[in-house]
Amino acid sequence: MSAESKQRPVPTAEEMEQTLSYWIETLHRKAPESIGDLLRFRVGPCNPEAGEYSFYVSTEEWMKNAFGSLHGGIISTILDQGMGMLCHCLMNGSAITPTVQMNVTYHHPLMPGDGVLLKVYVESVTRTLIYTRAEAVNEIQPDKLCVTATGIFFIKPLH
Repeated sequence: MSAESKQRPVPTAEEMEQTLSYWIETLHRKAPESIGDLLRFRVGPCNPEAGEYSFYVSTEEWMKNAFGSLHGGIISTILDQGMGMLCHCLMNGSAITPTVQMNVTYHHPLMPGDGVLLKVYVESVTRTLIYTRAEAVNEIQPDKLCVTATGIFFIKPLH
């Protein structure tokens, strides 16, 4: 993480897991049945000191493409939702963090109905941007990398 990133107070793993869980509940309450809600995110282990966070995501049959695997747009949405949600929570309610850029690389297919383990890493935080990267794997085969991504998120203060 950058020198500027290290100047920000680092929450504990428990605090960050609670913040992320609260945001997931808020999304469900404010936007039920939205695409973010339909992914049924759950918080996994977090290590804020190392800039590592994880989520579990549910997939369903309606998310498949014509070839039977998980649709690439749905996979991109999972990555964007996870990285963006983390960035929003890192700002502790003081800013929104819209996506500026996201690059996705597909390595192996994910299948509808399978659980997805999403690992998100905070690479650096500047005054105006948060740089992240992510990896998605099938929960059952966590050693087989399926998708990777990088994301840049803008920090837009609310006040």
